[in-house]
Amino acid sequence: MQAFTKVGLEALLTPANCVVLLIDHQPFQLANVNCHEPTMVINNVTALAKTAKAYGIPTILTSVNAVGSLDDAALSDYTRQTTFETVVGKVTFGEGGGWAEPRVLTVQFRDIKTNNISEFKKPDTEAVVYPSEAASASLIYPYERAKR
Repeated sequence: MQAFTKVGLEALLTPANCVVLLIDHQPFQLANVNCHEPTMVINNVTALAKTAKAYGIPTILTSVNAVGSLDDAALSDYTRQTTFETVVGKVTFGEGGGWAEPRVLTVQFRDIKTNNISEFKKPDTEAVVYPSEAASASLIYPYERAKR
């Protein structure tokens, strides 16, 4: 993983280095959401999309936009037949609606010198070691060697 070294104004997000991804914000699904007021969720997602548009930030909409309908059966079929490009790679969904291929990653932290939590936030201290197709480094064992 490449370290992010920009600071100050250079570290700010711009339309050239970011994207807004809205995945399946289907209004009729909000009836099943009990932890948030459905109207508030709709208003917040709408505000986010409008803000992204106003600032020219690329926005990716999935499912409802592609199907052109709020029909649950059509959306379900589309979701199961489509491979989505995401920040964790290509994702496909199975018959039950979950990921067709689980994405559990094993991560090892390296070069941790103190007990300060801020060391774990540095991008160069984290290495994906499993599964092999997603690995950014090999496991260092025993761990004592990873602390150097």
